[in-house]
Amino acid sequence: MTEIKSYLNDGANWQAQCVLSYVRSHLDLPKSYNVEVGRYENCREQGYVFTLCKDYKQVLHIAVYEHRNMDSLVIKSFKGFFFNTPRAEDLQMKDKWDYDKSFDYGNVLECGKEVIDTFEYEIKEIEGIDMYVVNAIKDYNELNKFVEKYKGTFDELCVELGGYNKDKGNYLFDVNFKSISTTIYQRTNGTFELNVYFDVWQADRVNPVYEKCLNKN
Repeated sequence: MTEIKSYLNDGANWQAQCVLSYVRSHLDLPKSYNVEVGRYENCREQGYVFTLCKDYKQVLHIAVYEHRNMDSLVIKSFKGFFFNTPRAEDLQMKDKWDYDKSFDYGNVLECGKEVIDTFEYEIKEIEGIDMYVVNAIKDYNELNKFVEKYKGTFDELCVELGGYNKDKGNYLFDVNFKSISTTIYQRTNGTFELNVYFDVWQADRVNPVYEKCLNKN
């Protein structure tokens, strides 16, 4: 037999261990997601880092530990790629008080729920952006196919698409088409070409897909 306080003890604070048990038993993720966990060690602050992954690529990290100057549990979320479990310096904290949220001593269930809620919100954001990309590429291909086969004049194309001709001399006009905004211009050989602009806040995820889309044409 083993003293109960030492049984299954990996060095983490008991509150953090309870949060780990709660998250492990209540987490329900889509198929393409998984959560990895590692020990967080920073002197008295002994807890865990939970890492949300999509297709095994790191998306979001959440550190859970008992604060060094009080008995409350705190959580800190952050992003980045790490080969090993993130350390204290990886949390990008201004000081020891720079955490996201604190929970009174013993309030491990609320802390566990917060970890799961944070991951679920992140997943919704990711899936929403992914759907935007899917729809944008679909709309791009539809418009590009129409423009490439168009046999009318530049002015007729502008009118048909409801465009705004901002510079007739250079044969350019702007148009909104479903989920995308574009500038269409006429090449010297009389054919048409378009450029697509996505929302700036989505650029990091959209641009690589958009570039791949352009390379197919």
